[in-house]
Amino acid sequence: MKKLLVILAVLLITIFSLTSCEMLAEQFPDLFGSHVCSFEIDEEKSTPATCENAGLEVKACTCGEKQEKVLEALGHKFTLDKEATTTVTCTENGVEVLVCACGAKQENVTEATGHKYVSNDKEYVAPKCEKEGKEVLICSVCNDRQENAVEPTGHNKVKYSEKLPTTCEAYGSVSYRCTNKGCGKTFFESIQPIGHIWADPVENSRLVRCTREGCAGGKLVDTVGTYAEELTYNFGDEDKATIEAKYNEILALLEAAERYSADSHAYAETGDLADAYAIVDALHTEFYDLIIEAGAQRQLAEIFYYCDMKNTDLEDIYSDMLDYYTSLISMFYSLSQPFYDSCYREFYYYGMTEEEINAFLFDSNAVSNPEYTALKERNNAIEVELLAIPQNQRLTSDKVPTLYAEFVANNNRMAQMMGYKNEDGSGNYLKYAYENVYGRDYTYQDVATVTEYVKNTI
Repeated sequence: MKKLLVILAVLLITIFSLTSCEMLAEQFPDLFGSHVCSFEIDEEKSTPATCENAGLEVKACTCGEKQEKVLEALGHKFTLDKEATTTVTCTENGVEVLVCACGAKQENVTEATGHKYVSNDKEYVAPKCEKEGKEVLICSVCNDRQENAVEPTGHNKVKYSEKLPTTCEAYGSVSYRCTNKGCGKTFFESIQPIGHIWADPVENSRLVRCTREGCAGGKLVDTVGTYAEELTYNFGDEDKATIEAKYNEILALLEAAERYSADSHAYAETGDLADAYAIVDALHTEFYDLIIEAGAQRQLAEIFYYCDMKNTDLEDIYSDMLDYYTSLISMFYSLSQPFYDSCYREFYYYGMTEEEINAFLFDSNAVSNPEYTALKERNNAIEVELLAIPQNQRLTSDKVPTLYAEFVANNNRMAQMMGYKNEDGSGNYLKYAYENVYGRDYTYQDVATVTEYVKNTI
């Protein structure tokens, strides 16, 4: 009996396990009565849904019945990360950072907007003919500032006068004036000379004349024969008076001019000061041309004297022209300091550096010094006196060594005044002459080296 009960119990358990509660209640109502499954979530077998992955919900009843339900992925729920988010600017991208509770992150980039410039008319500087202008742009978003150069406008040249060449060698000119507002600058362009019309060479003469009416030009050509053109010395007291009057006129204008002030007398292409200087400059150019003409007459006096050194009249003329031309050079350089002191300083010395101006003034003051002029005139007299000694007597004359020694001493003193000194402070004319008179591309030290080499070699 006991064994039969065990078998029955096993059989009931098996039936129970293979049959749902509803089936047992339906088949064995007396034994099981009515039954409804009660499901509870099986945590071990269930997987929750996440933001990105689906989940599985598993429910089980005590009777062994199961239910499974697929849970859809939740999807991210992003919120703004204010600390990590950056605002877009004109020059830098903005980044919107979104974060989910699951740790996922999403970044949305907004590209930099770029500056939105508008012109600042208050700071605009209009360009001029030769000077750049300035354009100032301000960003309306971030106030960034940008300055751009505006190209010069260039001159608007309008011809207002024309001077055609009047002689064979003279240049003509065309004058232009810029009509741009505030400019008025004047420009000049040269017109080439019309040129000579040369005659055919004349026998026994090297001189060929221009046949153009009113032209006295001539040139030397290689022909067989004797040169017969006459050279004329025609410099006299009237010429000296003209030169002196021109010098005094310039000096008077410089002395009457305002004293120089950097604030008031800056260089300018146009204006009252430029117009006033133009008058002085024209006089100074005429004065310079007169000195050049006087120099040519000095050379003629020298030629005539050398051709007839026994002629005492020619000797007197030559001696007088040497001294007069020396005084002219002194007069010319004596104007350097008055120009510097006057309101015309920046016009007369235009284009020179301060160092160059100081060096020029130093030389000018030395050359115009009465002592320098006296030394130069004394050397002129020594030169004439030496030339008057017959050449075959110069080696035996007692006067030659004395005159030569004085000549050298005077030259060294003039060199000393010009700033050329030996270590002991004495003048060094040799150095001065090699750098300023001879125009050679080697120094007196080079000559001494070669001379010593020749002595030792030969």
